[in-house]
Amino acid sequence: MCRTVTLFFRTNRHRTDLPQYSAHDSRTLPAHTQDTRIITEAALQLLDQLFRPGFQYKKLGVVLSDFVPSTAVQLDLFNADNDRKSRQLMQALDDINRRFGEQTIH
Repeated sequence: MCRTVTLFFRTNRHRTDLPQYSAHDSRTLPAHTQDTRIITEAALQLLDQLFRPGFQYKKLGVVLSDFVPSTAVQLDLFNADNDRKSRQLMQALDDINRRFGEQTIH
């Protein structure tokens, strides 16, 4: 399970004839998670914050960090049911993609 999402992107620094721009930032999630929906939402928020139109981007990346095993995460008394449902949903998505091929559901 991860807790930090980092987004970075940049233009081609070797194309000096084009406008240059690069950006990166991180978002620390409220709790460690393996929920793709939460991770994707954080990455999209960072993209909205950092993206500037009018540039020819060459490289973009999303980095997940601050990992811990799911067995080592402190449970939240008030969100225990949501955590359980989230894990079941992510497991179901993984099982379907494993059975029917990557990107069957995304």
